Amino acid sequence: MLTALILAAALDSTGIAVVRGAIDFSAKEGTPAFEESRTLLEQFPTSPGVIYLDLVIHPETAAGAGAPPDYHTDATGREGKPASPLSCEAGAAALIDDSVSALSISAGTIYPHIVLDILIAAPGEHPFNALACTYSPASEAMAAISVTGFFAVNTYAIPTANGVRLQPITPPLALALPVLEKAQEP
Repeated sequence: MLTALILAAALDSTGIAVVRGAIDFSAKEGTPAFEESRTLLEQFPTSPGVIYLDLVIHPETAAGAGAPPDYHTDATGREGKPASPLSCEAGAAALIDDSVSALSISAGTIYPHIVLDILIAAPGEHPFNALACTYSPASEAMAAISVTGFFAVNTYAIPTANGVRLQPITPPLALALPVLEKAQEP
């Protein structure tokens, strides 16, 4: 599967970078999809900064019939407790941000030098942000996790890696609209 990697520094008048790409846990090492996933993680923006994120997470191929897809994520529920594993499977396309407050991506099998934590806004808090299970015909699982929206980037150093926390924000509409237009460009 060929994933589109675009790290578009849309730092024109808005000051907001567009980060668009995929983390493909089903890609084999050395394939274009694997290399694009690693490049996205290696070049992920650091703080201080504001980004518009359009991220797709493709699961690792399930090991055995009936096994759920592995997205290499840990979710935290709205009550602050671990949520059950995200079950984005074929046919499960829906917004899932109503029950998840944070998503941690364990990308060590692709690039072990980043810890990526994404805080997820409750529906209605940040209208440009969403967490969803999406239909993905290019994936063997036929499904993917999609994270979109505006985020403030916070980074912190940990031994052998960078910690990156994305905090949802809502920029003024005059700043958001040009960035949303740029994010839709092929």
